[in-house]
Amino acid sequence: MPPPTRSSKSAKAPASPTERQAPTALPDPADGCIHVRGAREHNLKNVDVVIPRNALVVFTGVSGSGKSSLAFGTLYAEAQRRYFESVAPYARRLIDQVGVPQVDAIDGLPPAVALQQQRGTPTARSSVGSVTTLSSLVRMLYSRAGAYPAHQPMLYAEDFSPNTPQGACPHCHGLGRLYEVTEASMVPDDSLTLRERAVAAWPSAWQGQNLRDILTTLGHDIDVPWRKLPKKTRDWILFTDEQPTVPVYPGFTLEEVHRARRAGQQPSYMGTFSRRTPVRDADLRHQPERDDEAQGLEVHGGHALPRLPRQAAQAGVPVRHLLRAGYRRSGAPAPGRPG
Repeated sequence: MPPPTRSSKSAKAPASPTERQAPTALPDPADGCIHVRGAREHNLKNVDVVIPRNALVVFTGVSGSGKSSLAFGTLYAEAQRRYFESVAPYARRLIDQVGVPQVDAIDGLPPAVALQQQRGTPTARSSVGSVTTLSSLVRMLYSRAGAYPAHQPMLYAEDFSPNTPQGACPHCHGLGRLYEVTEASMVPDDSLTLRERAVAAWPSAWQGQNLRDILTTLGHDIDVPWRKLPKKTRDWILFTDEQPTVPVYPGFTLEEVHRARRAGQQPSYMGTFSRRTPVRDADLRHQPERDDEAQGLEVHGGHALPRLPRQAAQAGVPVRHLLRAGYRRSGAPAPGRPG
């Protein structure tokens, strides 16, 4: 008896489990929605979702349900990827990239800006531009489309950044201010003794006590007011580059140290004196004191850029004016300004 014939449907070979069907056509983006199909980023499992545009949309769910994976890892990542397709490869390396998302298709997606979930730690070099990366776009604008003085070659984008070696001012190192260290700034109350922590710049814990004990062994009286110490002694304590190593007797007075050493008493340990004051250059101590030493002396208008980049302009607006105006309107401190 001949075997039974199969229908055209049953004769079709079964699809491999690893094969995926091609994504179906997505609805017209004119419906005002973002259409996501097959999102598989991190712990998302082939999620299809329709998100209305021009509305405040909140993703809710338990921890690990994929809220951030959908919002940041999928939607924002895809919006950034599409934007980078229009940016020159040279410029892409100046902007942080989040990678290509695992998703079948997204339609109706507008340009996106991501606000980080965690709060960043600001530094003296932080600004609205650096935190939002808008400064990268401004640097590219002035590099590629800026107007330069005659006979000046085009500058790279890095030349417009005070946070790069080639863009930072060689005098203020990109901070826009010069900071000098003086005796008055490190010893705000000269009526205190070293044992009473007259040097406010020293650590308050064991390291500070270690420095005081070493000074006692070196023959300095740490129980007299700071102002009564000889000027030469005060300068040595604050600015010396020497690092003498001596026996340490913790908590001993100057006389007790003398007696212990004469008697041959074993010290607790050998300690090395190392200046703990924030002096970057020993020559700073020879500069005259200024009233604004606590906040730093503003140089070249606080722009933090060397001379050549400061001369570039775009649409008649010099880069130095744009940066300063941006800081004032945003309420953010300019580089080097307290805040």
